[in-house]
Amino acid sequence: MNTVINAAKSSGVDLALVLPPSERFQAANAGAISLCVRDFAKFSAYLPRLTVYGASVDQPYPGIPFRGLPTESRLGSRRMAYLLGLAKAFAADRPRYVEIYNRPEFVGWVRLMAPRAAISLYLCNDPQRMRRFRTLTERQAMLRRLDAVFCVSDFIRDRLLEGIDDLALAQRAITARFGFDLPAFDARVSALQPERENLILFVGRIVEEKGAELFVDAVARALGGRTGWRAVMVGADRPPVGHDARTAPVSPYETRVRARVASINHARQTPLIEMTGFMTQDEVLALYGRAAIAVVPSLWEEPLCRTAIEAMAMRCPLISTDRGGLRELVHGAAVVIEPTTSDRLAALIGELADDPVRREMLARLGRSRLDADGYDIRKVAALMDRVRCRRLGLPDVEGVSSDSRHAT
Repeated sequence: MNTVINAAKSSGVDLALVLPPSERFQAANAGAISLCVRDFAKFSAYLPRLTVYGASVDQPYPGIPFRGLPTESRLGSRRMAYLLGLAKAFAADRPRYVEIYNRPEFVGWVRLMAPRAAISLYLCNDPQRMRRFRTLTERQAMLRRLDAVFCVSDFIRDRLLEGIDDLALAQRAITARFGFDLPAFDARVSALQPERENLILFVGRIVEEKGAELFVDAVARALGGRTGWRAVMVGADRPPVGHDARTAPVSPYETRVRARVASINHARQTPLIEMTGFMTQDEVLALYGRAAIAVVPSLWEEPLCRTAIEAMAMRCPLISTDRGGLRELVHGAAVVIEPTTSDRLAALIGELADDPVRREMLARLGRSRLDADGYDIRKVAALMDRVRCRRLGLPDVEGVSSDSRHAT
């Protein structure tokens, strides 16, 4: 496996995007953060002048400058190997601005590695549950050290600023949601057959907070007596590591879910529920284009939820909880599970399965919500570029005019 791919030129890097060491910046097993960084980079006016830094992978996304970093060392610390590799890369590349993704604990290290660089953070999780951000004092201190903090949702921004009444600090926090190439999604939908399958889809990690067991129990109740309907669960506890891998180590929770699915499918001529393991984004989007209903039964305060947005972009009717950042997305554009019980979810699945007219209405509402609330990647990337240009002193580039350097 190579350690440096498409390395930045020795003349330096204007914009360095730093991934968490657990992320894989390639199509085979990209996580949500890798996907969002891919799109932020691809649609940024700074693309020719940026580099993504992440764990070494076999086939990084093409067309985006990428530097692979080690995650193994004789010391046995994956995190330390990664940070040492990042320090070596920064010594050569001399970035002017560093954008750290979802790792507030890296801020101090990056400050040492690139003392003259401006630094921002992109938050994809609740800061009050993250190392170096849990307390009010820690969050105030971190905001003072950063030039900007991009937040994946208003919910995350509110959690970051809870208890902070300093206006200057609050202005450093900016909501920049996951952006999507919505015209490309529309083209995908147009290329599909108009008739959708009688398929209920769950996409996400097979973990308790994502409501995997809730989904299994509800589907067993809702579809047991409905001929021709089935469900597919895409995901695992963790994505696989290798480029060609299709499976990942199975956790005790996932083992329990798989056993429950096996018992439901037992003695049936065709499985009621299929568990596919991890799939690439292209494969997942193809499923969204075929499914009659998507379900996001999250039991935790979702920062935003990329899979819910993908379902709506593919015009797949959505049933969802409204936890955390999901609340900003689903009300008026999806069916909300309330209360969050398997009985209630089963009833909602059954009602929607029997009502194709309502499914078509939800498909239109979901797609319209994304336009109305600014989920197009072009708008999100332009917002981030304006912040980078105005606040962080990056040079003007085509598409980032000096008279529009303000956050919205």
